[in-house]
Amino acid sequence: MAVSASKNPLFYSIGSRLRIPYFLSEVDNLGANINSLDLGCGIGFFSSILADRGSCVYALDPDQLSIDKAKELYSDSKITFISSSAENIPLDDNLIDFFVCSEVLEHVKDLDKTLQELVRVSNDGAGFFITVPSLGIFKELFLDIGHSDENVYEQHMRPMFDKRGIEEILKKYNFQIEKSFYSKFFISEIFMGLTKIIHNLKKKKEISGQHDIISPPMIYKIIFPLVYFICRIEDIVLRYLPLPGHMIIVSGKIKK
Repeated sequence: MAVSASKNPLFYSIGSRLRIPYFLSEVDNLGANINSLDLGCGIGFFSSILADRGSCVYALDPDQLSIDKAKELYSDSKITFISSSAENIPLDDNLIDFFVCSEVLEHVKDLDKTLQELVRVSNDGAGFFITVPSLGIFKELFLDIGHSDENVYEQHMRPMFDKRGIEEILKKYNFQIEKSFYSKFFISEIFMGLTKIIHNLKKKKEISGQHDIISPPMIYKIIFPLVYFICRIEDIVLRYLPLPGHMIIVSGKIKK
């Protein structure tokens, strides 16, 4: 795990950490000095991992408060943080060699325009790593826990995805899918729900964006490795069973 990622509050988010092994399997062989895009970067968790591997990273998010916090966390990095919508990416055509778009597509106003923009800025053969939320086993039980709608960028603009649905949408825009599977099942979803409740009780308000996330207390940091280990084992075992998880992970290449 990158050192710079460990100073990010999302380092102690079970949802973020469960994505890391799958993310690293896509980026560890990319090589240095490539152009990467983190669309919907939030406070820069995935951006920092890409930067530590030598990428020139463009990190975009429409939430200026999250961009400001990301700049504070990574003021010494070479990440270019840009406040921008996903529907109008301020980058040149065919610039990007790899992009990550994690838990973003459910929030954008115009999904078709967003996907068109991702294809436009990517070169032929560019890799991608996309995650989207799914109702999973618990359906809507944990969906609204701990999140405030006061931030328009955190609002869900469409229903939760299922695996077939997101695959069909991406294929429509020449996303060549190589891997597609569910993640985050029983224990991880319960733990994440409890974490959000405790976080909000401590801060005395609901989360209105990634800029709101605070570093957890020491006791949480002590027990987190054990919880992560259990959730990781659960993820490895259950992803091969016909069960819907709360997160769908899709990766592959752009075909132009």
